[in-house]
Amino acid sequence: MFTTVQHDDPSRSNKLLLYHAQSLPGPWSPHSANPVLIDSRSARSAGGIVIRNGVLWRAVQDCERRYGASVGLAEVTRLDENHFEQRVRAIIRPDWHWPGWRLHTLSRAGSLECIDGSAIALRKIGLAGHADAGVLAF
Repeated sequence: MFTTVQHDDPSRSNKLLLYHAQSLPGPWSPHSANPVLIDSRSARSAGGIVIRNGVLWRAVQDCERRYGASVGLAEVTRLDENHFEQRVRAIIRPDWHWPGWRLHTLSRAGSLECIDGSAIALRKIGLAGHADAGVLAF
């Protein structure tokens, strides 16, 4: 199990901890190197872990500047009883393709791949005739 906890600054989730068990109900044991990673740019998970061509990939969220600043894909290069290492290989940031300011998740279910985040959207025209800006979450 991969999990993230807050460290120092509560707006950043920068500690990655791992746990293992023989079965889902447990008992769960902590990884011997916990926290295996302290890095606000890639500790927080952003989706499931997948294996492609024998390589373990982990979706990560970059929270260095702010929560949901970007998402990325990290290749897990070492995972055993005493070690964990990863290397971020790709980053996706909001730009003109995504008209918002946050990205949160990369996920896949079968052939459907999803990215979610939040964007600025016009909600309604108020009585005074001006538009109220709001947050639209996908």
